[in-house]
Amino acid sequence: FLPAGTPVRLASLEEKYGDLSHLPDQVITARDEAVGKTTKLSLKPGTILLRHHLENPPSISRGESVLIASRGPGFRITRQGQALESGGLGDTIRVRLPNRQTLATTITAPGVVSIATR
Repeated sequence: FLPAGTPVRLASLEEKYGDLSHLPDQVITARDEAVGKTTKLSLKPGTILLRHHLENPPSISRGESVLIASRGPGFRITRQGQALESGGLGDTIRVRLPNRQTLATTITAPGVVSIATR
């Protein structure tokens, strides 16, 4: 049994073999897709692990001061902002600038975001 918010470790996983054609599209088939992430909900033993059951562990918390970094050929710009949402590496969160403007950003490291590209 894995309660919600539990980090997934290799020992938490049980490998099964068989026909994968009847499994849902979001099924996790490789250990490295799960290990190091945390459970979003409680999982019973034997549960088929799906991508939406897991999330990246939080790297930034709501209200935290973050460094906004943007770079391109020959330049790098940084600015401080405040996270309006929590998230893990690779997640898109909103950040408020000192002038109250908000930006969609992507978490690239603990405490660091970059301007999200779409």
